[in-house]
Order: sequence, then structure tokens, then C-alpha cells
Amino acid sequence: MLRLSLVCRILALSLLFAMPLSAAAPAQKAADPAAQKTVALKIPAKLAYLGGYSAANRGGKAKGIEVVSIDAKGKWTPLQTVEAGNPSYLAMDTKKRFLYTCQGDGKAVAAYAIDPATGKLTKLNEKEASGANGVFVLLSPDDRFVISVNYAGGSLDVFSVNADGSLGDTVCTASTQGEGGALKSQKSSNPHQAVFSKDGRFLLVPDKGRDLVHVFAFNKATGELKPNDPPALYSRPAVGSRHMDFHPTLPFAYVMEESDNSVTLCKWDAQKGVLTPLQWVPVIPDTYFPKEKGGNNHGSSGIWVGPGGKYLYVTNRGDNSIGIFAINQKTGFLKPVAWEKTRGVLPRFFCFDPSGKVLFVANQNGHSIMAFTVNHGTGKVAFAGPVLFTGSPTCILFK
Repeated sequence: MLRLSLVCRILALSLLFAMPLSAAAPAQKAADPAAQKTVALKIPAKLAYLGGYSAANRGGKAKGIEVVSIDAKGKWTPLQTVEAGNPSYLAMDTKKRFLYTCQGDGKAVAAYAIDPATGKLTKLNEKEASGANGVFVLLSPDDRFVISVNYAGGSLDVFSVNADGSLGDTVCTASTQGEGGALKSQKSSNPHQAVFSKDGRFLLVPDKGRDLVHVFAFNKATGELKPNDPPALYSRPAVGSRHMDFHPTLPFAYVMEESDNSVTLCKWDAQKGVLTPLQWVPVIPDTYFPKEKGGNNHGSSGIWVGPGGKYLYVTNRGDNSIGIFAINQKTGFLKPVAWEKTRGVLPRFFCFDPSGKVLFVANQNGHSIMAFTVNHGTGKVAFAGPVLFTGSPTCILFK
């Protein structure tokens, strides 16, 4: 009996090893993102507007601007797709009646009316910027002007806004041109963002190509921009100044440096419009090492001071993480708290919902919007889940 049992086991093993590999171990198919379950998180917003990359050279899978409805339980449902080429960044007026976009790799700046009942978009008109690759667009604090930041052109354009929300004439074009930085990629000026000071008297523009932050005096009546004196904050060489944010109550600003994965804390003189550097901090964990050289798959991307001003948040591509830093309420100095994975590739953009209780990350190459709940006591975030799978998202606005 024992001998028969042993023979049976040997025969079974021989048959197993004789089977084709595909039969012995079926290949596992990659999970389809669209088949994954999404979560619902209640937030005080009924609509979300998403920008994204649509062009093949960007690996883009967006079809244009996505309008998404958010129900009472917090479930996201696509409502409208507005065809547009690389609507890389979006801005909305303070009354949330109009939406404006710039065009990645192109020159188009467009205006849309927002239907007050449905939230759907209707295009009003389009203007051409003075330079290519629009990476950022914003409105003046009084909604009278729209400013386009042209990455490849090394310029800013200020457009007037008509009463119906459409774009009027170009009232000013400001150059950011000058000698490039130390890196091979820094051949010339590459402005990446623009931020108004709290009083609206100055416009600050981080320049990735020149390792500096331009400071322009802004004429509220005419929309004219003039270089301030001094005209810029000069950063460390080869850092790639990308984005920045002001502290809501303290006289500090934080400048995100993409190439160096760092942040520079600056004191802000609101009267003179002058930034003075105080502290430089790496924003990626010391255990991260890139697996490949260069490219846009590495480098810090987004930066916001969190609600209440106690913590600073950044997103890091390559490491695909959210970095959290405590802000000293007297000195403004930063101290690392934690890093949380974004659960998606290439987190280009993130923002807080209107309540400040939920942080949303747009994973450009992960084709997803991920949600994280925010602990305002510790500053830490906890992964809640995906709210939407969508092509190449690069910007989120709420209404």
C-alpha cells in the first residue's frame, strides 16, 4: 500500500512538471484601473474641473477639460468633456462664473462660461499668448485681468477680462528672459508659476530655467507689470525654482525647487516686495534613490501651506510621495513630519478640498485622482482611496 502511494505521488509530480508553464502557472493580467473601485468622501463642493495632457508626445490620455459632478455622498461622476489640447492648468474667478485655461506646448489661452445650474462649460473665446507651453494661468485679485505664464517663451501675458468673462486685449507682456542656470536643461528662462502677494501689489514668478523668483510690481488699474527693485530672489544654482506659496498669516514664503527636490523658506517684506532666504530643506526622504537618470519623472512638483498654516505639504515625482513639514509659528522654519505615498505615478498636482479636510492628488501618469484625509493636529494624511480614474490629470478646481 505504501509502495503504491509513493508511485502515485511520483506519477503526479512527473505530470505536473511535464505541463506547459502557462498551464501550471497562469499569467497574471495587470489590473485595469477603470475596474478598480472608487471611494466617496463628502466634501463641500458639487463640481470638480480637471485639466490634463492630451498630446501623444506627453503620453497624454486626457480628452480635454473634464467636468465632474460630486454628489451629496462625495461620489465623483463624469459630467462633460470639453475638447481642448493640453489644458494643463485651470483658473476660476472669485465668483466661480468663468473658467480659464492655458495650453501645454501651445499658445492658446481660453475663457469658458460656467452654467450656474449645471456647471457645464461653454467656450467664450481664445487668445494667443506671446510664448509657447502655457504652464500656469491665474486671475488678478479683482478678476479684471488674466495672466498666462509661458514656460518655453520666457514671458508673461496680461489679458483684460470683458464683462461677459471673455478675454480682451493683451495689456502687457513681461519678459523673464536672461542667462540660464547651471544644468544642461537650463538653457534659458522657464517661468513655471505666478503668485500674487496678499495685498495684490506684487506678482512673484518662480523661474525653473534661471534658478530665481522674479518679483514684478503690479499696477492694479492698468494690469501693467514692472520689475521690482531688486527684481528677483536668486536661489542656489541648479535647483530649478518651480512653484511657491505664501504663509496665510506670517511674513514667510516657501519656494519649491524641482530639480533639487528642495524648498527654500524666505522672509517676505510686504512693503518693499523683497524675499530674503532663511532656510533650505530637502523634501524627499533620505532613503529615496532614482532608478533612472533625469527626465520629468523626477523632481518635486506641487507646494501648498496647509489650512491653518501649521504644516507645509509638497508632492515629489519619482518618489511619488507627499512630504509633510511642520512650520515653526515664530521663525517659519520647517521640520519634516512624514512622507505618504501618492498611490500613483507622477503626482504633478495636489490641492485641498474647500473644507481643508481632504487632500486630493492628481497622478499624471497614474491616470488617477487619489484622496487622503488630513489630520490637522499632526499634519499627517491617511490614504482614503481613489475618487476617479481619468486620463493624465494635471489640475483640479472645485466649485
